[in-house]
Amino acid sequence: MVASGAALAHDFHLHFTDDRAPQEVILGGNMQTPIRIDSRFPHMGTTIFTLMSRMATECGAINLSQGFPDFQAEPALFDAMDRHMRAGRNQYAPMAGMPELRQAIVDKVVALYGTRFDVESEVTVTAGATQAIFTAIAAFVRPGDEVIVFEPVYDSYVPAIETVGGTAVFAQLQFPDYAPDWAQVRALVTPKTRMIIVNSPHNPTGSLLTAVDLEKLAELRAGLRLLRAGHRDGGWHGGLRPTAISGLRAGLGAGSGLDHPENADDRHQFAA
Repeated sequence: MVASGAALAHDFHLHFTDDRAPQEVILGGNMQTPIRIDSRFPHMGTTIFTLMSRMATECGAINLSQGFPDFQAEPALFDAMDRHMRAGRNQYAPMAGMPELRQAIVDKVVALYGTRFDVESEVTVTAGATQAIFTAIAAFVRPGDEVIVFEPVYDSYVPAIETVGGTAVFAQLQFPDYAPDWAQVRALVTPKTRMIIVNSPHNPTGSLLTAVDLEKLAELRAGLRLLRAGHRDGGWHGGLRPTAISGLRAGLGAGSGLDHPENADDRHQFAA
């Protein structure tokens, strides 16, 4: 029997309040079950992307806060999707991603950055970069670990770190060039430091890591058991080509340096 939407709405009511008092779920109109729903991040506000997109809509402005264009994709892409779905490729994909897609990622990274990764053990396809970031953090950060991030910081890093029990430690990027102060970063490293997240081009400032920066990062890691998680946005910025970051064996297409890439696959299969 299929219940109508109105009937379901009548029989299953969720009552939420802003004061985080115990919540009440009413099932079937008669059975009442008191439950408590507490936010994992009670002090976290609305993401800046949501705020800026809302303001752009209200003001009729061009939305530069998120990367969606105001035009359609090429018709050939829709035709290809339709063709493959009609051919039966519309079920669960392999957990790490379709082999052809993973091979294409490997080939692209080789062409752009000159680094080759193993298609079977060093590439995992995720539903976007944010999931890949969370997968990498969940795979390697344990309760009590510290993760160094560069502030201003992309807004998904800190919630992901805190979700798995880690603590974010902030290295400051200074105006006008927003270049890392590697002496400051070294001073922030403690026995609890598990990961350093680097992003080039940096989101949101757009600054690029140089070859010198990567040398400094390599020097910092020498003798230390640290992971570097690389979040890289594609493309050329201001006529400069982003320097390749080797950091993740999961999700983002980069890969050398993590101890156990299978950990990322394990976390990915339950996050997908």
